[in-house]
Amino acid sequence: MDIPEVTETPTSQLDYFELKTESLAGTLKWLVASTGALAVAVIAGPQLTSIQDLRLWAALIAILGAVVALSAVGIVLFGAARVLALDAPTVTELSNLELDLGLLQTNELAATENIGAEAPMLKWVYERRTQLRGESRSITELYTDEFVGSSLALAALERKQPFALAGRKLQPSEPSDIAWVKAKRAQGIAYIQQLESAVAYRQRLEVYQRLVKRIRGLSIWFVAGIFVFALAPVLGSAPKSAEFTPGARPNSCY
Repeated sequence: MDIPEVTETPTSQLDYFELKTESLAGTLKWLVASTGALAVAVIAGPQLTSIQDLRLWAALIAILGAVVALSAVGIVLFGAARVLALDAPTVTELSNLELDLGLLQTNELAATENIGAEAPMLKWVYERRTQLRGESRSITELYTDEFVGSSLALAALERKQPFALAGRKLQPSEPSDIAWVKAKRAQGIAYIQQLESAVAYRQRLEVYQRLVKRIRGLSIWFVAGIFVFALAPVLGSAPKSAEFTPGARPNSCY
């Protein structure tokens, strides 16, 4: 018998978080491409190639301006790459964090108020219980009962052995019991996938928001560096030696 299709909320919510993650990744890739183009423009610009024609002090100032601008670009590129490369926690890691903090032995409402500093991601998940965990009271319950428990039950029924799950005595001879276990397992997998997708999106979004705040200051840094870099050749151009022309009087240089 095939696993029944799950038509509950998790499927649509999973698509939502995956689309949001893809949209964020697209924004970051655009940021990397545009920032990289700025770096190339600075490196390949005519001012950089004409540094050798500047007075020493002007050349040093121009180089300093280029370094400042490129440093701002590099920080943005590194930050964007870090967001794209983030490894989000899995459901087992979140469950272990619940156990480490002792949240299964405390009142959930009180725990939600107190875990913000220690585990802000767990607090975010707890605040969205129905959306991310369904009827499960904890992430550990979602993983152990909905997925592990139903997987063990399905394996037992396939071996023609009875199994007790969620207060229900399952019999291998009852097709309705087998269908119920498969549906329960499929729903558990859907919720777990949704939870992991939501946590991955939330984690990337938080790091991206911090990067955007830094970009505001780095943009001033970048503009200042480019301004110094572009102004140095105007103020510090070295005098060119006069070319010798037969019959012409040499110009005096002061």
